[in-house]
Amino acid sequence: MTSFYLGRLADARRAYEELAALGDGEEARPESLVYGQDLSVGPLGYLGWTQTLMGECERGAATVERALARAREGGHPFTIAHALNVAGLVRCDRREPALVAAHGEEMLALAREHHFPFLVALALMLVGWARFALGAATEGLALMSEGEARYRAAHQKVGVRARAQLAEALAAAGELDRALAVADGALEHARATRDDVYRSEVLRVKGETLARRGADGDGALACLREAVDVARAQGAALLALRAATSLVRLQRARGTAAATATLEAIHRGFTEALDLPDLRAARELLAARA
Repeated sequence: MTSFYLGRLADARRAYEELAALGDGEEARPESLVYGQDLSVGPLGYLGWTQTLMGECERGAATVERALARAREGGHPFTIAHALNVAGLVRCDRREPALVAAHGEEMLALAREHHFPFLVALALMLVGWARFALGAATEGLALMSEGEARYRAAHQKVGVRARAQLAEALAAAGELDRALAVADGALEHARATRDDVYRSEVLRVKGETLARRGADGDGALACLREAVDVARAQGAALLALRAATSLVRLQRARGTAAATATLEAIHRGFTEALDLPDLRAARELLAARA
């Protein structure tokens, strides 16, 4: 898990593959009585999350659904809720809000029933993002903000990923100054804690927000270039694709030389789940080039 959050995705993947191979679910279930969850489920879920970020989006989704199925077989509420969270996060990364809503709402009901306040907070963030993405902007932002507040009340520091999502939603809602404040806080948090795996997302969101505001085009381009570089260095192909798409779009809007070759190279690395929104957006941008 340390390698994952440090952004060392290839190392994380190898470790999760080894851990996932150790248990078949049946042997691990008694561990939930000692450790509070079925230890065969977490590595499998995180493996799927890692696969998704590395661009194996179909394989990653299948892996997290296997983890969720294993959790359901075990019948341990905390393990099921945790698996729902990871599955929901993967569906967020795939831009599938209806599935995020389904996982998040089930997780929220389970967390409330069994009094898991930390997981209630995470579930609210999932449901809030889904509602926002499905068009209920005010409700979605309110739920995301409530989730963030509950997360802090549980004496947890809101992670970089959650802050990136909140900043992106705020920017989309036109709250640009607040979005930039959240993004800057996320970058400071990443520097302080080395929670780096979604740092490229924060940089992308900051760059897009600066571009929306219109006052600092050079700063926006610098953020987006750094986002591409960070994601590629980590092996986070999906996040690199998003950042490169945003970079090329802004460069074309400003009439400057675009990093089209970089976007093409990243896009060529994808061989599955080609209908996902981020992949479609990249293809449409490439097809529309002058």
